[in-house]
Amino acid sequence: MVDQAFGQQSANKLLAVPDYAIPANAKGVNSTDVDVTPQLEQMGTDQVWRCPSWTFARNWVANGGKAFVGEFMVGASYPGNSDVPFCSQAGVVCHQDDIEIVFGTVQNPTPAQSSLIQEMQARFSAFIRTGNPNTGSLSSWQAAGTSNVNAIQLGASGPATVGGCDPSIWGASVPFDYQTLGL
Repeated sequence: MVDQAFGQQSANKLLAVPDYAIPANAKGVNSTDVDVTPQLEQMGTDQVWRCPSWTFARNWVANGGKAFVGEFMVGASYPGNSDVPFCSQAGVVCHQDDIEIVFGTVQNPTPAQSSLIQEMQARFSAFIRTGNPNTGSLSSWQAAGTSNVNAIQLGASGPATVGGCDPSIWGASVPFDYQTLGL
């Protein structure tokens, strides 16, 4: 199934990445098929959003810009996502689930959402005033570099995991989604 989504050559490269490895005990619906849905979800997310964004940040910095990279660990299900079963699972943050957090428009936010809303508004305010999202009461957010994007977890503590976003793989030997379209 991975080869059907990415082509045989790319599938071989991706399945050699430890973050995409298929567990030996993985079973599918028929108990003989292997369910690679979690790997495909991660590969798709990395191909379309996470890894291209991190590559853009590194390139932006290499060309004199400044970037701060974060990965949302807490979100608020956006109306278009509420009909997607995967996006309704606890702990899952899907595309667009950051919008109401960033703008502070979550209806009846949980304590975790309220905390992240306050953090994001403080960081955006600081960034607009100073060009730096760091503010006294929040943990330090390092700017991205040309090799390490220093991504933080938004809504949790610590750095975001690099996972499969190896620049020698994504965008190089395995194309990002926009590269497959010739963009």
